[in-house]
Amino acid sequence: MLTPNERMLYSPMAERPRVTWPEGKTVAFWHAPNVEHYDWLAPQGRRMAARVTPPDAEHYMHRDSGNRVAFWRMLRAVDRYAMPSTVSLSLALLQEQPEIRDAMLERDWEIMSHGISNLRPLYGMTPEEEHEFFATSQQLALTHYAGRPIKGMLGPRISSTYRTADIMVEHGMTYFADFVHDEHPRPILTESGKRLVTVPYTFTLNDVPAVLARSTPSSTSWTSRRRRWTACCATPRRTARDASCASPRTRSSWGSPTPPRTSRRSSTTCAATTASG
Repeated sequence: MLTPNERMLYSPMAERPRVTWPEGKTVAFWHAPNVEHYDWLAPQGRRMAARVTPPDAEHYMHRDSGNRVAFWRMLRAVDRYAMPSTVSLSLALLQEQPEIRDAMLERDWEIMSHGISNLRPLYGMTPEEEHEFFATSQQLALTHYAGRPIKGMLGPRISSTYRTADIMVEHGMTYFADFVHDEHPRPILTESGKRLVTVPYTFTLNDVPAVLARSTPSSTSWTSRRRRWTACCATPRRTARDASCASPRTRSSWGSPTPPRTSRRSSTTCAATTASG
């Protein structure tokens, strides 16, 4: 079994070659909205990481509100700026909410697995269960998403086992977003020697920790997030060192669907900064 130091080789930022992006840009902006499914009751034979004894109406409705309302509001901003997106998706939605699936296909979004459902984490799985999980994930995408395989994953509830990276590559995946330890995509070593790369997701710009974990009022949260977006995108220009700006967007401000004007402002900030290099 590889240790963390063996799997993620230490690489000081100051000693790396200069990173270059197409057309001389200094920021790579990654729009990765979370679109999630939350089990009302546990599927037969499955364990769940529930916060309360199911049904958990509060957290179920948070996601249901996002999928009914905020997802469609978010699309207005995405369409306005022709923003390429990689959706962090609970794969059960491919079957249960085909309208969302079709909207993503229409926009040619790539799927990044966020598990089958938010309440079905990977930790505690046996190797056999984890192989079954990834096989099922790929089959859902191939069957319900125009035959397009999944290339990467943000673990459900950011969960994994010490084998996850090794098993991912056996099922055709090439990137993993759980390892938030750098500003650049970095290689991950696997037992088989197959290639896997970290793509740096960020929790700082995510509404769930901003609104829930920090108990921040929604309006204050969005103002704060916009400032962080601006700082993230502007930093590479100030330091004259190319870097990547990862800015995932969840589909709801948890209890209050995202106001369209806020989505537009957030998108404008990063779109303008990225365009200017």
